[in-house]
Amino acid sequence: MYFTGSQLVNQMNDKRTLDVITYANYNFKVIDQIIDTFDYAESMAYDWMTHKTYFVELRNERWAIKVTGPDYKYSEYIAYPEEEPSIGHVVIHPGTRQIFWEASDKIWYVPVDEKTHGERFVFYEGPETINIKDFTIDLALDRLCWFSRQTEILDRKNPTILYDFILVMNITLISERIIDREVSSSSIESQNKYFCNEETPFYYPGIINLLNNYGFGNSQIEFPISTSSNFTLLPSDLFDGLKLRKLYISNSNITTLPKDIFWSLKNLDELKLNSNKLEKLDSRIFTGLLKLKKLDMSNNNLTTLSKDIFNGLENLRHLLLHNNKIDHLELSIFHDLLQLQELNLSYNELKNLSKDIFNGLQDIMYLHLQYNKLKNLDSCIFNDAIELKELNISCNKLTTLSKDLFNSLGNIRYLNNQLTNLSNDIFSDLVDLREVNLKSNQLHELESCTFDNLLQLEELDISYNKLTSLSSNIFDNLSQLCTLDISNNKLAVLSKDIFRCLRGVYKINLNSNQLDKLEPGTFDNLFQLVVLDISNNKLTTLSKYLFNDLVKLHALNLKSNQLDNVDLGIFSNLIQLEELDISHNKLSSLSSNLFDNLLQLKKLDISNNDLTILSTDTFNHLVNLKELNLNSNKLNYIEPCKKS
Repeated sequence: MYFTGSQLVNQMNDKRTLDVITYANYNFKVIDQIIDTFDYAESMAYDWMTHKTYFVELRNERWAIKVTGPDYKYSEYIAYPEEEPSIGHVVIHPGTRQIFWEASDKIWYVPVDEKTHGERFVFYEGPETINIKDFTIDLALDRLCWFSRQTEILDRKNPTILYDFILVMNITLISERIIDREVSSSSIESQNKYFCNEETPFYYPGIINLLNNYGFGNSQIEFPISTSSNFTLLPSDLFDGLKLRKLYISNSNITTLPKDIFWSLKNLDELKLNSNKLEKLDSRIFTGLLKLKKLDMSNNNLTTLSKDIFNGLENLRHLLLHNNKIDHLELSIFHDLLQLQELNLSYNELKNLSKDIFNGLQDIMYLHLQYNKLKNLDSCIFNDAIELKELNISCNKLTTLSKDLFNSLGNIRYLNNQLTNLSNDIFSDLVDLREVNLKSNQLHELESCTFDNLLQLEELDISYNKLTSLSSNIFDNLSQLCTLDISNNKLAVLSKDIFRCLRGVYKINLNSNQLDKLEPGTFDNLFQLVVLDISNNKLTTLSKYLFNDLVKLHALNLKSNQLDNVDLGIFSNLIQLEELDISHNKLSSLSSNLFDNLLQLKKLDISNNDLTILSTDTFNHLVNLKELNLNSNKLNYIEPCKKS
């Protein structure tokens, strides 16, 4: 018998489900149907190496690329490509761990790697990407292929014609090298004395061969410097005669660069100097690169930068300086970067920032300051950043934040620091905020009105703090909330009305608190809830009707409490439950009908309890059960099945 797994998104009641289909003996059969995870999916791609599914999501007029594991239950964000225009579909290259998509007449990609921090890059942009109709990946030859339809204007009698063509571009793990159309193989051979000279260590005949093979001049050229090279310095005239548009020098041992090495590259729009051993750069190193749009100097050993180093780079959009050792920034260092959209200063040694350091950066949308040593941020520091969509200041040494710090900002995603208190109006102007992460601070309390203005909030994480109580109305205005994490605090009690307005929430995490009781009605009206974790608390009993409204619940974790009894009927309405964990409690017996309504249950963990007797009738109705764990109980007798 042959078996193939495939995914198909169906639309049902304005939301989408995923059908898992088998093919055998010339027949298709739906063997599983996944709900909730793909509610807003537009298209998807399957990675057969990791068994993960990547999909494009359009939610609240915002595009995103997400990934879910082989069980399809939980998903996480990979990238936020663009808000406009729409994304057709994504394709994945399992070998290079890259996802590609087309938008805005460009081909974009993001590496599937935790080290990328969600950064997205332009793989290729040019006339050949205009009006892309479809694209795919040739896995055998590591090539990206796309189909394009072009319009050509001729004359008045025959004004336009349409013609179709297919283009291919190689994909490599490290980088791409794109040569300007004006450069011919003969000009390179005659002008460049390094790449075309067999007597130099930089000899690279591929630069000519590739140009001869691709008439449209967008060859992919592998620069012959890598981590295995012993070069620590490059010749100042190395690139003379080349009209490069993109240049990547990565993974080498170079510690510095000649001040005039890039002066001839007037058409350069992307320069990557990442993952070398650069310690210092001359203040004139980038002089004349007026067309440069992206500059990556991440993963080096830079400790300081001249205040004039970026002078004249008025077209720069992306500046990546993360993973260096920078401990100070000159006041005017970014003042010429009037079109900058992304600035990454994370994983450095910054202790202080001038209140005027970001003045003039009115187009900045993504600002990453995480993993530095910042102790204070002036209330005016982000005043000019009126277009900011994402700010990450996590993992610094901030203990408090000014109430005016976030005025006029669009989105702050990560705030985990050493905060001991928050002003009750800290988020008052952030009406479009979608995600707040206050994880791993030192917060002891939150005012009841802290989140009142966050009407669009979708994800809230206040885990790993020292909260002992929460006001009953603290979440009342968060009607759009999807995930809520309150785990690893010191909560001993919850008001039964605390979740009353969270009608759309699908995941709540309450684990590792000190809850000894949950009031009846605590989870009432949470009809969309899919995941509920109440593990590692001090619960001794549960109300029979506590879970009555959780008709879409897929996973319930009650592990590591002090339950000595579970009432018959408590799980009766959990008709879609697939995973139930009641391990590490004090259960001595189970009703034989306790699990009767759990027809979809696949995984049941009752280990590490005090069960002594168990009836086999207990599991009679669990027709889909795949995994049952009864380890570490005190079983000495299993009752036989009752005869019908």
